[in-house]
Amino acid sequence: MKDKLKKQYGSVLLLSLLVMAGIITVSTGTALLVMSEVRQSLYLDQSIIAFYAAESGVEGALYQVRKENIDVTDLNDTTEDLSNSSKYNLYTSDTVTTLYTALLKDESYQVDLYNPGSLDLANGIKSIDIDWQGSGSWMEVNWACWGSNGIIGETKSARYNVSASPVNIDIWETTNCEIYKVRLIARSANTTDIEITAYSDLAGTAQVDIPGRAQIKGLGQFPAGNSEASRQAILVSMPQKNPLSGLYDYVIYTEDQLFKSN
Repeated sequence: MKDKLKKQYGSVLLLSLLVMAGIITVSTGTALLVMSEVRQSLYLDQSIIAFYAAESGVEGALYQVRKENIDVTDLNDTTEDLSNSSKYNLYTSDTVTTLYTALLKDESYQVDLYNPGSLDLANGIKSIDIDWQGSGSWMEVNWACWGSNGIIGETKSARYNVSASPVNIDIWETTNCEIYKVRLIARSANTTDIEITAYSDLAGTAQVDIPGRAQIKGLGQFPAGNSEASRQAILVSMPQKNPLSGLYDYVIYTEDQLFKSN
């Protein structure tokens, strides 16, 4: 009888221990899950502040480049600590290797292939590659040369179906005409994933940088100097100066006043 009671007691004790172990396991798992969620929420909050820090740095740099005529390269490696314990670093360049964009149907995009600070220097660009996506789309490409005499040459134009993408376009004319501006227009359909690269040869094998671009990368960090800080980056690429007049392919005659809007 005693042996039977001992066995029953042992079974109950073992069952109790197993139940307690299960409760501890579940509680521990729940606690770890809650802690993970809290940590993720903290990182999300930190990331938002880091993003705004990066945005502040980029906006300040854009203002200095466009409004105060500061050379974009002078802003490289700039660092500033902000009042909310965040900081940003700026990394800048006055050239880019590839331009990226997307166009809605009949929307245009202009690329100036020269350095606005050194108009007397040829950049050596002779051809460009354009790669894009967009079912049923056509890419209309207009380009003109700005001669050494200050006169813009005759506009040339070509159309390419997306099935031909990527296309290599010979824009070179003479040694006295190596400052170009190019305009892309999406026809028939929207275009996406547009990539524009420049080359110093007509075969499209010797890639060169595209000049006259202000490329600004802002890296935000919060909390600054913390090993577990969140970091966010923003990259902006734009012409250093406002583009010159566009390449017009039509003229409107009217006696009424016209208003242009975006």
